Amino acid sequence: MAICHIYVGVDDAIDEDDDTNNEIYVTHVIGIIKDDIYVEDITNINGKPAKILKMKLYDSNDNSINMTLWDAYAMSVQSYVEKNPQQTAIIIVLQFATYYDEEPGVYNALSITKLFINEEIAKIVEFKKKF
Repeated sequence: MAICHIYVGVDDAIDEDDDTNNEIYVTHVIGIIKDDIYVEDITNINGKPAKILKMKLYDSNDNSINMTLWDAYAMSVQSYVEKNPQQTAIIIVLQFATYYDEEPGVYNALSITKLFINEEIAKIVEFKKKF
């Protein structure tokens, strides 16, 4: 599976021949949103109401990775998309995300994950040049 332009990545952290590896890794990912998004209201495993956004992030070679954002992270993306309908390239950087081997994808990790949407930071500026 192609990982969506991970710039500090799981590839460096995983030794596939090592049986002691955990199935959860912390990583940073950058990619572009190409599909429509929809935040859903659900009940989480603790029986509490939650918001969830499931989508794909794409790299410049059109490889994709599943991404799931919860609660405030999901609402931040939805709010940005709604407030910026003219944006044709919405680039996301997710720092300190979790990556699961079993169901390949990245997820925000409670409050330690940092989310950047189309901000003027070096990684996003560099990534935009590929489109």
